Amino acid sequence: MPGQPPGGRNIIRNSRRVLSVVKDNPDFYAKFPHDVFSKEIFPIARPEPSYPHEIAQPVWEALQEVMFANVSGKDAVANMAKKIDTYLKTR
Repeated sequence: MPGQPPGGRNIIRNSRRVLSVVKDNPDFYAKFPHDVFSKEIFPIARPEPSYPHEIAQPVWEALQEVMFANVSGKDAVANMAKKIDTYLKTR
């Protein structure tokens, strides 16, 4: 695929370290426009948080209710909080 680093775009994780396509392909990421990512974005990037399904699902549902089901944000958040609180009480 044009514009894709050699070796694909995936970051492969093993039990001891993270293999980075940026580190493994320095020539590719040294040239514009890829250098913007490797020099300005990647060094300060944070991983996306990962939450258990029992927390992520109520958040997703609340967003969907507000966007597509004419539920108020206040009501959607209250419903979401009840679901998350119920889950947290089981832990």
